[in-house]
Amino acid sequence: MVTCNEGAQEWAQKYLQECVYDARGILSIILGLLSTCCWIPAQFPQIYENFKRGSAESLALVFLLQWVFGDALNLAGCFLTAQLTTQRVQAIYFLCVDVVLMSQFIYYKIKNRKRKDAVYSTTASLDMSVNGQPLRGNERTPLLGGSDVSSATRHAYSVFALLGLGALALVLLGDSQGAATIAPAGGSAAGRVLLSSKNAEAVLYLGTAIAWSSAAFYLGSRIPQIYKNYKRGSTEGLSLMLFVCAVLGNSFYAASIFLASTTKSQYITRLPYLLGSMGTISLDVCMFTQFKIYQGKAPKIVDP
Repeated sequence: MVTCNEGAQEWAQKYLQECVYDARGILSIILGLLSTCCWIPAQFPQIYENFKRGSAESLALVFLLQWVFGDALNLAGCFLTAQLTTQRVQAIYFLCVDVVLMSQFIYYKIKNRKRKDAVYSTTASLDMSVNGQPLRGNERTPLLGGSDVSSATRHAYSVFALLGLGALALVLLGDSQGAATIAPAGGSAAGRVLLSSKNAEAVLYLGTAIAWSSAAFYLGSRIPQIYKNYKRGSTEGLSLMLFVCAVLGNSFYAASIFLASTTKSQYITRLPYLLGSMGTISLDVCMFTQFKIYQGKAPKIVDP
């Protein structure tokens, strides 16, 4: 259990491994839990939508990949820089749901490709039996190319490789923390864990670099999806609730981190997490605008 100064809230110290002394700290925990509550059901509507349609074609592959990479790096960064317990819990949950969404994307991509291949094969056979001539190349070309499936598979392997590296980093972190000491940050009442050894300091720098990389992935993830919606002229197949919950979850998440930070060093350490959550909110506003503009409109083009 984390060591806190006298006057710390026992329940927070025991169950959340946090040193909480005042109403600000309690509010930070409440907002963090509210953020988690918003994120828990966030992806379920999209997962169900994909299942109902038998397709995940409305999602941009790059959007999913950057989301997964961002969450994987976020998880590693949270542990390496000793972030709040609510942040760690969310990071673990995010990755579990990401794996489900990515699995759906790959599964339906391959399944629908095989189905289209069967349709084109039947059409080609009928054409040969009637005309005695094969279809022209552009008529025989499947709408879902094999290169797309192989590309998705390669990206999936990259994602799972990154998850493995993240797990390795957490194992190494366990060894590094053995040499760390626990003390209140700056001697203040709302202090957090400080890593005092050189090895632990190196881990902290690594974690900070990973956290900034995660923020970059988060900020860039919405752009491919916004572009795909624009190209399709439709948001059909996307769940509005996914982005509503994302905005609420990110808002509570950022507020929780802000209230939990009381020193300049804490703000600097947690800045990438603040930018990663608040920055995506502005891009989600663009998503809401697209939902409004394209409401009820079918896609203009067939998705590859």
